[in-house]
This record gives sequence, structure tokens and C-alpha cells, in this order.
Amino acid sequence: MLLKNSEKTLPLLKSEHLAVIGPNNNLSHAIATYYGGSEPCNGFTNMVDAVAQHAASTTQALGCQSVTSAPDANMLAAAVALARAADKVVMTVGQDGTIEHEGHDRTSISLTPCQEQLVAAVSDAAKTPITVVILTGGAIDTAAMLKNDKVGAVIHAGQPSVTVLGVGDLIFGDEVPAGRMIQTIYPGDYINEVSIFDMNMRPGP
Repeated sequence: MLLKNSEKTLPLLKSEHLAVIGPNNNLSHAIATYYGGSEPCNGFTNMVDAVAQHAASTTQALGCQSVTSAPDANMLAAAVALARAADKVVMTVGQDGTIEHEGHDRTSISLTPCQEQLVAAVSDAAKTPITVVILTGGAIDTAAMLKNDKVGAVIHAGQPSVTVLGVGDLIFGDEVPAGRMIQTIYPGDYINEVSIFDMNMRPGP
């Protein structure tokens, strides 16, 4: 789902050099094995592959060791350097099975601190507004990204797993983003206002 596209940030040009930055750059393998087999027929692909199949050239950096790791100054600096050197930036953030899975619920719908810091630093360093792709099985508070003028586009891609190459088609305009959100996304502090155990189905104070 395309949640934001300010000043026609998308589609990106295939003739440009792109940096793909974020801890979910390699998410495909982790979620493909969650509900499916461990070896898909055509191998594992990820968001770097999705961008590289279209762009003239690509570089990549995680920025955070994982979606749950603490901020790392060296990894952040490397990501910022790539962002400054690239024509455009595609970020891959969200969650994976270490944050939420069957029998293990999340306690927050916000991006983790490392990812929040990464999005802010990279969007500030990039030459033009960046594109953020959210790979997640659950709702993620996108309020900060939607308000940030340096985040030009936001795509909520869910858990595309081995079909992640299709996200590249959306970013570069080969396909038109469409669909409907299957979740209502509340601000992150909503969890402090209404208990998850409150089943009244009525608004709180």
C-alpha cells in the first residue's frame, strides 16, 4: 500500500544510483521459513535484489544490526555516508519474527529506537526525499515518517517474503501501487491510553 508520495517521489528513475539502507534489507529468508519451506524454488531474494533489478547501480548498508539491536554509531555513520553519495535512497524498516510471532506479542507498535534514529539521520543526509518500505507482519506507527518532509514516499509492503521482487516494480513504476490496509494504524502512544485487554470496543477518555 502506498501511504505517501510527496512531490511525486515515486516512481524512481532506473538510470540512477540507489542506496538500499535498513535492517530489513535481508528479511526474505527469515519470514519465508516461518510458514513455508526452507528452500524456495528460485532461492531467496530481498529488497536489495528488488531495487538492483531495476537501478543502474546499488549500494547497501544495514544501519542497524537488526530490527531489535541498539543504535550503533559506526553502522549509522556508514549508512549516512552511502545516503550522501547516492542519487536516491530506499530504506527497509519494520519488524521480523524476533519482535512478534505466534505466542509472542509485541509491547509497542513504534519502530525500535535504532530504526527511528536511522530514518531520521538518513533522510536528513540524502540529496532528495527518501523512499521508505515497511516490511512487517503487524501495524507500525508511521506518523513521524508521514510528517517528515525528507521522507518522500512510504510503502507498507507487509510480509512479501520471496515475492519481494514485486516491490521493486512498484518503486520504479512498472506496476501501480494499489490495495487496502488490513489494519488500522494508531499512534504509538495509543498502547498507553487503552489496555490491550480492554474488550469494550468503545473509545476511551
